[in-house]
Amino acid sequence: MFPLHSAVVLALVLSCCPFVAADAAKDPFAGNTVITKRDQIPLVAVGKDGKSVKLGDTGAMAMIWTSKSDGNTVLVRYKGQDIWLAKADLLLPEDAAAHFTEVLRTDPKNVAALVRRGLALLRTNKPDGALEDLNTAVALDPKSAAARSYRGTVLGTRREHEKALADFEAATKLDPNWWVPINNRATMLDTLGKYDDAIKDYDATIKLESGLAIPFNNRGITWKNKGSLLKALADFGEALRLDPSFDLARLNRAQTYQTLKEWELATKDADDLIERNPATGAYRSTRGDIYRLSGAHAKAALDYEQAIKLNAKDVRSLTNLALLLATSPDDKVRDGKRAIELSSTALKLGLPAGSRATEVLAAAHAEVGDFDKAVEEQKKVVAFVEKNKTGGPNGLAIARANLKLYEEKKALRVP
Repeated sequence: MFPLHSAVVLALVLSCCPFVAADAAKDPFAGNTVITKRDQIPLVAVGKDGKSVKLGDTGAMAMIWTSKSDGNTVLVRYKGQDIWLAKADLLLPEDAAAHFTEVLRTDPKNVAALVRRGLALLRTNKPDGALEDLNTAVALDPKSAAARSYRGTVLGTRREHEKALADFEAATKLDPNWWVPINNRATMLDTLGKYDDAIKDYDATIKLESGLAIPFNNRGITWKNKGSLLKALADFGEALRLDPSFDLARLNRAQTYQTLKEWELATKDADDLIERNPATGAYRSTRGDIYRLSGAHAKAALDYEQAIKLNAKDVRSLTNLALLLATSPDDKVRDGKRAIELSSTALKLGLPAGSRATEVLAAAHAEVGDFDKAVEEQKKVVAFVEKNKTGGPNGLAIARANLKLYEEKKALRVP
């Protein structure tokens, strides 16, 4: 079941809901998902001649991903251009719920306010309240494409994929020219393994909005899932050409280069992510994965250590650092005792018994010579893999092989 890989992330559009936010320590409006106060906020760009050019409006878009903040305005990327929006038209998710509660107090049937409060609740980890608001919005206005589309988003985050797909299909019928539900329907089709249908939807999205980075990024992920890695790289590259600040696309490209063992290119993308977001531990962990899989174990350990300093509950980095300390061929890297501590912490933080953290814990016990404990933990892994069909087509065979290794009182080494 080794090595551990980080998952490629699909952008389920809210407008865009990234895997990790940019470093927004100085201004919470920078590198964040914000909620629009109303529909049809003008999108204005500054042309080369210094004059303002209106490119349209936000339509029914209830959430937008920002790149930067400058005083009273925020920067978003739209159709390959920089667009500045007034902060006065936007709300942070943690403030939006209270704002729209006040709106609904005087206008309880305001569908737009229900949608936006629901999304604010979703972004602040209150999914039940979010679904309640979106259900109410759909009941009040069954013909609202926005209500159906954003309810689909909520259902998708709850892993109710078939229900989410039905909402995106309904929203697309209600407004065939709105790209958001078409894009999101594609994400659900991808999740359900219907890659060819997902590609068709992404193609349709790009035809409607050729200047948007999100559908190129998402189509790239589906190409990767289909095994078409060069097509995936092309789409991630186009997403970054359209929006150089789109860190999710850069993350996905780094991981695709990693799959292709293009270590230098993968490391460059990871370096760029860290430079742009020094306080985001997930990117340190991503570079750690690249170093670990390319054999640069000492460098990988340093990145995982830094990621854990930034987030002590980062189970991915805890587990991967423990893996290195337990199994590296480099004597200077290995530290079985600490590997036991790290993997045990990951399990205490909620990873299930028998999962990858247990597998690493077994390897760590073997490293310190406690083979009875290693066998005990690895038996949990075998049972877990048998029950949950995890680890890919060879997962069970690898789990059993590792168990046999520990029964023979041998430690595991992972190059």
